[in-house]
Amino acid sequence: MAPVTRGAARRLADACDGDSDNNTDQLPSLRQKLPAKKVVWESRHNLDAYTHQSIDQVVSPQTDHVIEIQFLEHSFVDGIIGSPSNYSAIERETAAKHLRDQFNSTANLNVTSMRVNLAKRGPHVAALNRLRNGSSLRDISLEQLARQGRAKFLVESGIWKRVEDEIVRSYDSSISITQTKERMVTRRESRLIDESQECLHRLLERVGIF
Repeated sequence: MAPVTRGAARRLADACDGDSDNNTDQLPSLRQKLPAKKVVWESRHNLDAYTHQSIDQVVSPQTDHVIEIQFLEHSFVDGIIGSPSNYSAIERETAAKHLRDQFNSTANLNVTSMRVNLAKRGPHVAALNRLRNGSSLRDISLEQLARQGRAKFLVESGIWKRVEDEIVRSYDSSISITQTKERMVTRRESRLIDESQECLHRLLERVGIF
């Protein structure tokens, strides 16, 4: 399994100050192979949840993570850094597998056009860059970041509002999935999953989703 993105790994390394028990090589990526587009389309009743276009109308279709995996990995690292527990590599991997299964499932996937997908990604990358550079996001939201860049057309067309609605639904769905799988993980692993989801909620609050 590949490691987390470089940004997430760097944050963990900086926070742990080289502690060998927190080696970033032991931190697995939260990405995995996605279901076929056909499966995602069927889960969405053959409609793009963002544009409301049908399967026959979407140009250059791409499968998109509704909640971006970069946001999830950022929150996973926050869960590890902020926890009083010192999680083992096995506990991290088990928690990561649970989060990986949740956020790479159809509950967090949508098929949309390449243009919309790339535009949606821009504000998320900008927000994480601001956080990594120590900037506060209290005075700026994802929507404001979208208005300032290539995603402006998403805001003006009303598509961005649907994107944010889907992010909320996906987060709520992830909580429901966790509650049904509590018996499949240990108490400590469940705690790391919960801490990561709480950090994700706080991140989404900071960028104006909640």
